[in-house]
Amino acid sequence: MKKHNYFLVAGITLLFLALFTMNYSCKNAGQKSAEQAMEQAIEQSTGEDADVNLSDQGATIHSGDVTSHIDAGANKWPADAPAEIPEFTFGKIKGVTTSDHPELYNWTIVYEEVPADAFKKYNDLLKAKGMETMFMDMAGQGGSITCEFGDLTISVMGGEGNAVVGFSKKKPQ
Repeated sequence: MKKHNYFLVAGITLLFLALFTMNYSCKNAGQKSAEQAMEQAIEQSTGEDADVNLSDQGATIHSGDVTSHIDAGANKWPADAPAEIPEFTFGKIKGVTTSDHPELYNWTIVYEEVPADAFKKYNDLLKAKGMETMFMDMAGQGGSITCEFGDLTISVMGGEGNAVVGFSKKKPQ
């Protein structure tokens, strides 16, 4: 009887390992296909070689002189954001993209659950820092803000509970 249990346990273990390996290899093959499709699309639109690496939480993309990292699991304001830019604290962060270009750094933060008055409040924060903004209010349902401040460019837009905050900083020459 003990010999029968040994074969049963060994068989179940081998079946589990086989299923796990097949699942992993299928996921890996699907991921590789997606990476290749994205690389081809980027290469066709930019004319530059591209390298895309997908993960469970995002992607890293290298194309020409540009490197971008998409963190779909990010839930915090980027630690490397320029100190001059006040944190947008209105809503919940869904993801962060950072890019390193030859002449500048870019950050894009995507928000959900953004209250209707967030754009007016953030515009006031920017003005309090001495920034001259262009603010368009969509009757309290969203809006857009743009401004340039030294080597920084800031853009905020959204509505219906969503927002995208983007900013870039020129690299020193």
